[in-house]
Amino acid sequence: MRSVSMSDVRSVFRLVTDLQELTRVDSRWRQTMAARISELIGADAALACASANPLSYPPRPKADSELVGWSCSDKERWMRLDLCSRDYVEPCIPLGGAAPGPQVTASRRQLLCDSTWYGAPYVNEVLHRFRVDDNLVSLYCVRPNGAWEALAFFRGFGSRSFGEAEVEVVRLFHEEMGRLWDRQARATAGMPPRLRQTLRGLLAGGSEKEIAAEMGISTHTVHDYVKALHVRFGVRSRGELLAAASAGGLRDPQLKNSSYRY
Repeated sequence: MRSVSMSDVRSVFRLVTDLQELTRVDSRWRQTMAARISELIGADAALACASANPLSYPPRPKADSELVGWSCSDKERWMRLDLCSRDYVEPCIPLGGAAPGPQVTASRRQLLCDSTWYGAPYVNEVLHRFRVDDNLVSLYCVRPNGAWEALAFFRGFGSRSFGEAEVEVVRLFHEEMGRLWDRQARATAGMPPRLRQTLRGLLAGGSEKEIAAEMGISTHTVHDYVKALHVRFGVRSRGELLAAASAGGLRDPQLKNSSYRY
């Protein structure tokens, strides 16, 4: 922590709070996270996604990844090149599978020496085509459900490398978010279908009356479900409930019907 300024620490906690307030679970959540951290550490581009499986390095975009600093056509082209390079993707490090704890945050130079990195066909034939080189990655395993959250930040070819201060900023952010994700995953584990459906409606911005109409039940019953959700998440208000649930809602496939791969 000695290498991180108090201003950066405050910015990290402010971002965590802002993300909790994005109660509608959609792509804005990941875009905001990747863009704001990029600004904080001086990254030129970023990638954010999640996976049910352990992750490897270097980072690669997938269909459900959120990218900052690239266009949709860049993302599609990168994915095509990545598919064509599957026979020579080294260097490839199984970061998730070899993780000693729930979190791995490291710069490229902490993972690979220059000779290995610049001698890799994937780096020269794929990454450098997108004008990026040095990078910083962070993975967090949401312990109650085993899902991996991933962030990757890039700087342009010829730019300075990410240093210890930037690594620590990203590590701190992922650690703080991880506490929210772990709490949310524990709260939703084994949740009855009706409670899950009610929570999904609340996250989508629906009122109790609208949720009742969609579920075909009375508003009184929905109100009882909402009170049960308050108890389950340990909160006292609708705002606190949405804040507690929204940050982790993206990684519960039963709350949002999408899958993420890294």
